[in-house]
Amino acid sequence: MKSLEEKKTYKYLDAIAHQAKVIPVSQDDGIVIFSDLHMGDGGSTDDYKSNAHLFETAVKDYYLPRGFSLLLNGDVEELQRFKISKIQNQWSTTFKIFDRFAQDQ
Repeated sequence: MKSLEEKKTYKYLDAIAHQAKVIPVSQDDGIVIFSDLHMGDGGSTDDYKSNAHLFETAVKDYYLPRGFSLLLNGDVEELQRFKISKIQNQWSTTFKIFDRFAQDQ
């Protein structure tokens, strides 16, 4: 039997799924999917830190100019370990790149 919290969570996720924008895609659409960035505060325990430059360069210099859509598939920020304000401050360049993809949609 599901707990009250589980039921609330499922209802919440179900509501989000029904409100989500449906975007049709075809074989010709360029879509790049990334997950598990685990962006932190830039310190020694930030899992994103060692790959940040590679990620930013790839999406900014390759995928963005070619008109790809960017799909971030979860675990972008490491919110269990870091405050969102510290993550946003540390990785403002990455967030600006995300904004550029959103503007092109």
